Amino acid sequence: MNQRALRIAAAVMLAACSPEAGDSPDAGLAGSVGTAGSGSGGGSSGAGGDGSPDGGAAVGPARAVDLLFMVDNSYSMVDKQALLGSAVPDLVARLTNPVCIDAQGSYFPPPAEGQECPAGQHREIEPVADVHVGVITSSLGDAGSNVACPAEGFPRYQPDRIDLAHLVGTLERGLDPERAPLGFLEWRPGVTEASDFTQAAQSMIAAAGGEGCGWESSLEAWYRFLVDPFPYTGLERTPCPNSTVQDPNCVRPATDAEGHVVVDQVLLQQRAAFTRPDSLLAVIMLTDENDCSTIIGEQNWVVLGIDDSRPMFRGSSACEQNPNDKCCFSCQLGAPAGCPADPICQADPNTSTLENRLPAAQDGASLRCFQQKRRFGTDFQYPTQRYINALTQRELCSTALDLSVEGCGSGDIFANPLFAGGRPASRVFFAGIVGVPWQLIASDVDAAGRPLAAGQLRYRDADELNATNTWDSILGSPGVRWRAPTAAYPEVVGTAPVPPLVPQMRESDLPRAGVEPGNAYNGREHDTHALYGNLAPDDLQYSCIFPLPEPRDCALLDPATDACDCYSGDFDRPLCEEDPATSQPGTLQYWGKAYPPPRQLEVLKGIGNAGILASICARNVSDTTASDYGYRPAVAAILERLAPALR
Repeated sequence: MNQRALRIAAAVMLAACSPEAGDSPDAGLAGSVGTAGSGSGGGSSGAGGDGSPDGGAAVGPARAVDLLFMVDNSYSMVDKQALLGSAVPDLVARLTNPVCIDAQGSYFPPPAEGQECPAGQHREIEPVADVHVGVITSSLGDAGSNVACPAEGFPRYQPDRIDLAHLVGTLERGLDPERAPLGFLEWRPGVTEASDFTQAAQSMIAAAGGEGCGWESSLEAWYRFLVDPFPYTGLERTPCPNSTVQDPNCVRPATDAEGHVVVDQVLLQQRAAFTRPDSLLAVIMLTDENDCSTIIGEQNWVVLGIDDSRPMFRGSSACEQNPNDKCCFSCQLGAPAGCPADPICQADPNTSTLENRLPAAQDGASLRCFQQKRRFGTDFQYPTQRYINALTQRELCSTALDLSVEGCGSGDIFANPLFAGGRPASRVFFAGIVGVPWQLIASDVDAAGRPLAAGQLRYRDADELNATNTWDSILGSPGVRWRAPTAAYPEVVGTAPVPPLVPQMRESDLPRAGVEPGNAYNGREHDTHALYGNLAPDDLQYSCIFPLPEPRDCALLDPATDACDCYSGDFDRPLCEEDPATSQPGTLQYWGKAYPPPRQLEVLKGIGNAGILASICARNVSDTTASDYGYRPAVAAILERLAPALR
């Protein structure tokens, strides 16, 4: 969660008193938060030719391209949005006026208008004459808790925090009726001026802004816009199913008089206008934090209800060693059959620890999305298999959290909109510009396998990531969740997660062993307790940092309104040191930051060659003419992967 949201959260916590009986989540909790389920599912692990919808079928080149940018719009993202905007002209130019390439795979500038490539060269792709560009944000609200990111009508409502995956071009802050009457941009040669188009795209990305929700739903946002068959218009409180308490302690999508979900028809209209069944579809995700896509329904809102003065429910002792173990459970829900009660769940008057709840020193308000199963004994987030299946499977199950059709009733199976119109899986791509150090994913060869020239930066493609075991370094393994036996399936024994080999890629609220001061990835570790004198850690360690184009003087800014990480009294971090771990920290911010994104990485790995990985921590932000400036290497990686589908 971002720092500005932290300030809001801190104010909420100070102002809140213990909930009244009717608002307490305790009464109806049993049997509800456990619906978070496991990450297992019957999805394909790649796209095209390996079990996904194409089955390897040959298809012709796509003549239309739909680019959907999912932009994190939280507090720390404004600088990164600007870097993405500066890369848009490269992206548009490479699609509409492709560069030339020779038989050896070397690239050359595009020919002059109306000319052909020189002899011995040809266009990288056929010029694309039909491009849609849309932007959505990561802000879907706070799962019905209505505290940090409340819906309209609640105190502290801010529209930027609950965009509900509507196109930014249809929101008040992003309206551009002349250039984007439908909320997205359209490129047509001879009709659209390239400079005007790229300027409009940059403005649309900038309109995402930095006022969004700190619980970033970066995966669920694009799923909601592109795939969800029943996107809700809003959420409502109701009594929990099978509960003896009639207080409205559960959340569900708002329903009509007949009990049907009130579907967001505006979003469905935007989806229908934006996506074409024969297009190449690429989702480009820009985010500097891990995903926080919280399950909608029942009492999953509790984890984001930071106005409760009590700490969050805790997990059993087994969770600390192996969150996938059968006997890792929420103290509030009690031990499953075959597991003993855990003394750790008892109250401890000596430390003022409440029954079934974490000690206050272990529950930072901004870390409610951090390692939930280990800390809370249950996972309130959608399994990442949900998004792998959404990107690869023709049929999905609306009642399964992971969307797997395995064991799904026929009435709950729906055709995946990504493929319902005939689009092959080989035309669906997902790119993540995320918090991984660029050094860990940089290739030493070009796309043709030749050594890179000095100064060039190219990211490894999916095959290279696998061949070099990069995933072991940056992701590790989530392990296998324990699953109880059913009439149809045997018990699944849980196996422990394996952390990434590189310590900077391990999510942690405390300093990590092996992170040396002055290292090239994140500079150094910092004291995550420092914010506002918190007893509990309220921030995570960084995965990577990158230089800002110009240092930012936080002393000249307002911490209540301006994005800055080095305010007086809160600058003991590498971002505030000109030479991390060497220079003295101060109110000048020299560096931007990012955090490990294990959930996004699981999806990118899980979809195989359809996934495109790039770093949000730019190597070069000073030489705007260089090929490695800003997110140009990310754009190059995206175009390199899209090119075969456009030839």
